[in-house]
Amino acid sequence: MRRAARWSLAVLILLCAVRPSPAGDDAEERGRDGVCGEIVSACSSAPVFILGERHREASSHALFLEVVNAFVARGERVLVGLEIGSDRQPYLDAAIRGTGSPDAVARPPIDSPSYRELVHALGGLARAPDSRVTVRAIDAPVGSSSDRDEEMAATVGAALRSGSCDRVVALVGNFHALKEVPAATGATDPRKRLAGLLSDRGVKVVSLVQKFPGPCAGRANATLFAAGDETTATMVHGLWGALKTNPSCVEPATHAAVDGVVAWTCGDEPPR
Repeated sequence: MRRAARWSLAVLILLCAVRPSPAGDDAEERGRDGVCGEIVSACSSAPVFILGERHREASSHALFLEVVNAFVARGERVLVGLEIGSDRQPYLDAAIRGTGSPDAVARPPIDSPSYRELVHALGGLARAPDSRVTVRAIDAPVGSSSDRDEEMAATVGAALRSGSCDRVVALVGNFHALKEVPAATGATDPRKRLAGLLSDRGVKVVSLVQKFPGPCAGRANATLFAAGDETTATMVHGLWGALKTNPSCVEPATHAAVDGVVAWTCGDEPPR
């Protein structure tokens, strides 16, 4: 992605529901030609795409599905990784097969109506004739003492090494999509997140975080800001601050933390 470049996408949330769009649908075309298309292009040499989000955002789930659809349309074998505890895999499998309900898959704070729609839509993709889509719960089991990011990185890494997929597309919280973070308060070494762990292990990763203004009653517009843009730097500093990082430690460069930010606005508000 070019430094300080922008690309715009208008998503009609009521029309671009979290399911595969019918052929010729305007919302789908905008998704593939806009932010979604730029994501797919940026991932040309990276087998892993990580989309960070603020949980329960319908616009995020719609964009994620568009990206999965785009890779599927290219004939790729896609492993979809969801931030769900691996102990929920049987429930996820049942929902994907169509024998169980998406309502039983995720737990708060991830569960939401649009997330259930996303799981339902992914099931449709996975059940399609000659499907090459697999859906995995990649997070550590609920209540586990394991490092969640290590658990997710190990699951993604094992899938890539097995040769069972060409592409991993993961939807996780914004913090997990960071490649670089400063050390936490009271520590001298940073605790790596999912994107950073994979990158440190030689896996090529494209990771984006998302910025939301709040609920949008209707249309939500997205703009993709590149790693070197001021909007991206501001967003990264905000995430680092929320992690209570150690101010006495040297911060990594913000442009090394993520590959860009998808910034959402409501209606006709200008991107910022």
